[in-house]
Amino acid sequence: MIEKALSLLRKYLDLVPLKFGQIPEELQLQRPAPGKWSKREILGHLIDSASYNWQRMAMARETTGPYVMQYYQQAESVRHNAYQEIPAPQIVQLWKSLNQQILAICQRMEAADLKKEIYFPAPYDQEKDLAFLINDYVEHMEHHLQQIFGSLEQLERSDNWQISLAHAQKTLAQESAQEYVLLKKRGDLSVEYYAPQGTDLQQPHRQDELYVIISGSGQFYCDGKRQPFSVGDVLFVPAGVEHRFEKFSEDFSTWVIFYGPDGGAIPLAPQVLAERRIGDRFFQVSTQKNLLDLETIATFLQNSYWANERTKAQIQKSLDHCLSFGLYQEGKQIGLARVVTDYGAFAYLADVFVLEEYRGLGLGKWLMENVMGHPALQEVKWSLVTKDAHRLYEPFGFKLTDRPEKIMEKPKSSNL
Repeated sequence: MIEKALSLLRKYLDLVPLKFGQIPEELQLQRPAPGKWSKREILGHLIDSASYNWQRMAMARETTGPYVMQYYQQAESVRHNAYQEIPAPQIVQLWKSLNQQILAICQRMEAADLKKEIYFPAPYDQEKDLAFLINDYVEHMEHHLQQIFGSLEQLERSDNWQISLAHAQKTLAQESAQEYVLLKKRGDLSVEYYAPQGTDLQQPHRQDELYVIISGSGQFYCDGKRQPFSVGDVLFVPAGVEHRFEKFSEDFSTWVIFYGPDGGAIPLAPQVLAERRIGDRFFQVSTQKNLLDLETIATFLQNSYWANERTKAQIQKSLDHCLSFGLYQEGKQIGLARVVTDYGAFAYLADVFVLEEYRGLGLGKWLMENVMGHPALQEVKWSLVTKDAHRLYEPFGFKLTDRPEKIMEKPKSSNL
């Protein structure tokens, strides 16, 4: 119902900030005729549209019975907000932020939400639904983007085939509180400039990517392995693989090139740590994050004695910020072991399970062998908490502590 509209919105979120910044200042401010909006004012009008429609979508979703559409004075709003006088980077960032929020809201909607009724009073005097409002919003946006860029084809066209480092640095400086900026997009190829400060907090990506180091040096972690990097190095990362830059110098910066289909060039060939055949069935262990099945994991944990109070959002966050070992039968997730670690001093083993119908095959022990044998975890001191699985962990060197008086914990509900 709204898939095409959301796909277009994602595309424009990538293209508009990049292409609007390439329009000369004088052309942004030029009004084609008295009483007509300039390109900057048109983008300002799209900000007003995003602001009002964000509220309309939220209200329509929450209202019992038909939501009555509220209109606003479009020309007056543009005039009062004085978009002509606001710097372009500020306007672009506001447009982008509002539409990112709209996209996030729409992606969370269920089929029942999209059927919520909306009444459009005079001059229309008709009833539609929330899906219509979302599709109409994107169509309205496209109408005005054509006014700004001449055509939607022109918006997607790449005339500039060269990106200078000076341009990349200037563009990033205009993006408040960001460490990267999109510079070029064509089809499934995109080019970014990335200059993290202090800590690299990125998560695995959905596409294959290349890093081309511009300046600085440091250490690169990728899928459990670390290696030094310096100026001129090219680093490849498959889609879905955990990676980050560590111990990098203050002048570190890099080109980032994403390419290929969602899931990587070979999405059905996961990086497997180990594979085992039992009878006519094949089992795998992998640390590739994009293979994790949140529904399977959440269903099990929320019915366990130790994690039954966790929300799905908390479970997702815990998976995002740890090293997870997924256990699979030919791509279907049947188990998990999660390691919270700094890779240098400590590791905490958590959420170890094998689905009940797969127990008795030795898979739990095999999963633990892969966890304990992982090359990135050979220098850490381990700990875990268990109620009844001591026999699983004891063969790997775990034992009850003889110093319980030195162990402290802070309950989640404590505010002290």
